Amino acid sequence: MAEQALIFFHIHKTGGQTLEGVIRRQYPRNTVREIWLQRPETIEEFLSLPDEERARFRALIGHIPFGFHRHLPQGARYVTLLRDPVKRFLSEYRHLSDLPEEWGVWRPPEECLESVDSYLDYLISNHLCNAQTRMIAGFVEPADRPPLPPCPPDALERAKRHLENDFAVVGATERYDESLALIGHAFGWTKSLHYMRRNVRERQPFRKPVSEDTLERIRESHALDIDLVAHGARLLDAQLTQVGDALDESLRRLRRVNANLERLLAFAHHPAVRSIRSVPGLRQFYNLAGVLVRRVT
Repeated sequence: MAEQALIFFHIHKTGGQTLEGVIRRQYPRNTVREIWLQRPETIEEFLSLPDEERARFRALIGHIPFGFHRHLPQGARYVTLLRDPVKRFLSEYRHLSDLPEEWGVWRPPEECLESVDSYLDYLISNHLCNAQTRMIAGFVEPADRPPLPPCPPDALERAKRHLENDFAVVGATERYDESLALIGHAFGWTKSLHYMRRNVRERQPFRKPVSEDTLERIRESHALDIDLVAHGARLLDAQLTQVGDALDESLRRLRRVNANLERLLAFAHHPAVRSIRSVPGLRQFYNLAGVLVRRVT
């Protein structure tokens, strides 16, 4: 029987693009497939493949509807990263404000992105809050478009059961290295786990500070996600306790390599180093070094 595939259940703004890069490093290129809810054609194309073609995939990555494992003849185990709902909401708003086209058919109206509060109003009125709970509970279908029906009363309990029964690893954005090492251990990865963070916008300040009233509204409207993330943290603690010291060496190696990459990146962006781009003989060397760093990461 073929080895079970990995399905990375990528929830928006949880550090997923960085993890996708690490996953791609572990498997042959033609055995990894992207599936995106906001690009329905990716789902249709995959489902049109014969069973023997689907069976060759080692990993699916993207914003994937829960239950997609049923379409893989070899079976699959999910992994995901959960994130503090307030931080995730604010990061999502930043991202949408800059790149709304990346949301595809789920792109919100432009006027809903005029402020944090207007975006929150849009989510509330369209029943789009608690996205982590809704997705993991399985209450998002490929044909769905906003507005969605309200989450049913058992959504939170169903999401918790899915995390417990169907996910090999429940990671946390706030504990990224531990989560990544645990995923590597669970799937027997042998290639390096190093990464450089991608698609990060948290360092960009808001033009207008988010008020405490707005933050409280976010917490109230995402109460299910707050509960689910706390449950996920308990599952992560239990998994790490069960593995014990087996991750120590991979964690040390991961953090050492990442620290070196961060120093290299800081050096490359130093004003004195950036100035050599204008020197013809050195510019080619700088560009070559950049290509090598991108290939490594």
